[in-house]
Amino acid sequence: MILSMEVALLPGYINGDPGRIAAQVVTWIWFIWAGTIMKTWFNTKGLTTAANIWVTSAIGLVVGAGLYWIAIVATLLILFNLTIITKIKKRLVRQYRYCDIKIEFKKNKESEKIEWEKKIIEKINRIPMNTLTKDIVEDKNNITIKIISKINRNIDLTRIHETLRKIDKTIKISIAENIK
Repeated sequence: MILSMEVALLPGYINGDPGRIAAQVVTWIWFIWAGTIMKTWFNTKGLTTAANIWVTSAIGLVVGAGLYWIAIVATLLILFNLTIITKIKKRLVRQYRYCDIKIEFKKNKESEKIEWEKKIIEKINRIPMNTLTKDIVEDKNNITIKIISKINRNIDLTRIHETLRKIDKTIKISIAENIK
């Protein structure tokens, strides 16, 4: 930023624009910012890191321009956000976790199938979780129900596993927590 401002003041330099280097910093920081964000299933990681990279570059530009009070206030706001607001957010937002549940059943006779599937879905719906997606896959011998759900952190996953195991003709159960 200082270089950009000084070049614009050089004698005989007609096209001096101090904003050009600042614009390039913003562009390249945006590129780095986008590279720090990772998306996996329902989780997005790196947003805070990316935002901090971007705001740090902005504070650097402000310091380079000689606007120290703005830089100090911005730094204090960022530190407040990273300490106090983050603690509040962890208490309020992270009360849920996302889980991928797969239940495999031995296939019933065609005549019993519809009634049996209704009973399974009823039992699954009684589990204290918020079902986001439900996918039923059927092959020759088995039926697999794949569920992505939002579960309160206070609920023990072994309790859910035990409830699912009690369903008739269960072959295999897997519960994978999408850890953030």
